[in-house]
Amino acid sequence: MTDILVIFIKWPEPGMVKTRIGQVLGHNKAANLYRYMVSRVIENLSPLLTKDMKICWYFDSVSKTREVKNWIKTEIFALNIYDLSNQIFCHQVGRDLGEKLQLVFDKYFSEGFKRVLAIGSDCITISDKIILEAFESIGGRNELVFGPCSDGGYYLVGMNDFRASLIFDCVPRSTDRVLETSLVIAQKNQLGVTLLEELNDLDTLQDLEKSSINLCDFEC
Repeated sequence: MTDILVIFIKWPEPGMVKTRIGQVLGHNKAANLYRYMVSRVIENLSPLLTKDMKICWYFDSVSKTREVKNWIKTEIFALNIYDLSNQIFCHQVGRDLGEKLQLVFDKYFSEGFKRVLAIGSDCITISDKIILEAFESIGGRNELVFGPCSDGGYYLVGMNDFRASLIFDCVPRSTDRVLETSLVIAQKNQLGVTLLEELNDLDTLQDLEKSSINLCDFEC
């Protein structure tokens, strides 16, 4: 296998996930929402789970290793997928998101993968087709691919050259200029970029209200 998809996930601990939504709805509801979101992402990407690519569940934190593995495996088994031979679990390393991204890209390029993609679990409208399009886009002349979010960040980043990981250096996180700043760095370093369709993350109550999610989806 020369392709790997890295999926960033967290153990759904109340008060540690979807905290901005939790401040309004309560942290237990926010944790249930996050579980539901991860379930939706797994379902959307299920056609890829049997493809000829490696899937890495990149989780936080290491103290919940057994719980995370059982949770994700249960979700996958519910889709009648039982062969997990192309899937691995790895705990996140790094002080912040930028460093975690840089380290995981460096790790898998050093292990011989040719194309590496990373996504989060905040975008429930991501699909297997988008992932395949992203891999295809870095199979040619472009070194980078981004999936833009409407809030100025991105739900997907991928590359085919370890040198492109410099886009994670000194980029301010949790602002509306994450993607813009990354594109400027890419341009300065003459890296070809593909932009996929724009999607929405679910980070705030306003995002939730605009989505197709009903509170009963994860409460009832």
